[in-house]
Amino acid sequence: MSRFEDEVETFVGALRYEREMAENTCLSYGRDLRSFGDYLKSRGIGAAAEVTRETIAEYVRGERTQGRSAATRARRLVAVKQFFRYLKERRMVSADPT
Repeated sequence: MSRFEDEVETFVGALRYEREMAENTCLSYGRDLRSFGDYLKSRGIGAAAEVTRETIAEYVRGERTQGRSAATRARRLVAVKQFFRYLKERRMVSADPT
């Protein structure tokens, strides 16, 4: 498991147990962040701290190019934003690239 995958699992666990979000919401966040993680892996990025604003913009452009609907792109971007907000609050990253 990569560091990014560990960070995602920590985040999803916090959604589930600290924020008491519905299980389907947690599963959706996890699925969307795994998609983002697959993109990062293809770019040689293994940890959230390595992600830049441009990395996220390229991911969103790629989602559009692949024909993802606007709703899917928006949902995935929200998951990425919430993930980085959580990491910043926990001081797991020094900057929020979103």
